[in-house]
Amino acid sequence: MRISAGTLADGSAGVEWLDKDEKRRIAVETLSDGEAGIGWLDKDGKQRISAGTLADGQASVQWLDKDGKQRIAALTLADGQAAVTWRDKDGKSRITASTSADGLASVTWRDKDGQSRISAGTLADGNSGVQLRDKDGKRRIDATTFADGTVVLPTQDVNPPKKP
Repeated sequence: MRISAGTLADGSAGVEWLDKDEKRRIAVETLSDGEAGIGWLDKDGKQRISAGTLADGQASVQWLDKDGKQRIAALTLADGQAAVTWRDKDGKSRITASTSADGLASVTWRDKDGQSRISAGTLADGNSGVQLRDKDGKRRIDATTFADGTVVLPTQDVNPPKKP
């Protein structure tokens, strides 16, 4: 049998697709609490991609490497936030791109130790900026462009710029 389907006493249900060797390759589930998900498995039976929704409106997709470690994750929240995170082979977050319900959009790059080194973003009010940090997390460059065209570019040990 290459396809199996069933329901459980708790109201959850699932369908599985098997390959020619009867190894599970795709699994779809709905749970009694309103969550639903799908998983794609490689020829060795390891999950490589998963996607799902939660009862509260969140949705996510994950890509896993051959060792089962999450490498990329995309998430949307019920309030309108969204983010994508890329992880290195050790599972550490290296790049995160996100948007918020209030109009913020940003990208953050982290070093191998997880320290934020570069951040760039825009705000709903039209301001935007880039921050560069040293290995200890100290801001060294904090460039801001305000919606009216004013540019502030302090360097060295800086605090967030204030509009002149």
